Amino acid sequence: MNLDRATLDFLNGFSDDEKNEGQRLHDEGCVAQIFGNHLLIQGKIEDGDWSCRTRLQLQGNEWSGEADDKSESGRASIYATMLEKVARKGDLPESPNEVGEKSMTEIL
Repeated sequence: MNLDRATLDFLNGFSDDEKNEGQRLHDEGCVAQIFGNHLLIQGKIEDGDWSCRTRLQLQGNEWSGEADDKSESGRASIYATMLEKVARKGDLPESPNEVGEKSMTEIL
């Protein structure tokens, strides 16, 4: 897979532990929601009874990320969100698929 420099630099900025946990979260399908565009991506990670919201933003040629959980798990969630963006080749829905805290499937 050919990654742009900004994405590659962003992914390389995580510790090995954060990368391993982020990869696990991604592989296990814990990225419950992702949406946005090429400049701003938001995600929600759910792992059992734990959840975390993430936000990735491209400014110039540099990605920055933040999570509502400031721990190492939150950083791993940011990593998982970027992995999901890469896996989808940037083809993301523009808006969330939920109303409040419930997905559209749960509402229906």
